Amino acid sequence: MKNIIIALLFLGFNFTFAQSNITGTVTDENGEILESAQVYLVGTTKGTTTNKEGQFEITNVNDGVYSLEVIYIGYADFRKTVDVKGGDLVVDIQLTERDEVLQEVEIIGRK
Repeated sequence: MKNIIIALLFLGFNFTFAQSNITGTVTDENGEILESAQVYLVGTTKGTTTNKEGQFEITNVNDGVYSLEVIYIGYADFRKTVDVKGGDLVVDIQLTERDEVLQEVEIIGRK
């Protein structure tokens, strides 16, 4: 009987501290894969970069509401609120190109 009670306590403990994974793919508006995009949960130390297939995985995320942010050079930053509730979450992200006009630089050489 004592062993059954201890086993039930351990099972309850595991469910109380359940952790989930957030996975997905990052692409541009044309469906092109974006490798090495930074993906992270704002206000935490959890984050990663996308692989060659544009896929990412953030592991061991506690249940809660987070702000997921994606940054990639030449594209507008992306932010989305995600609600993690005791199960793995799939978030596919499409970034849009950032339209920025840079100022002209003039180089003058002197002898």
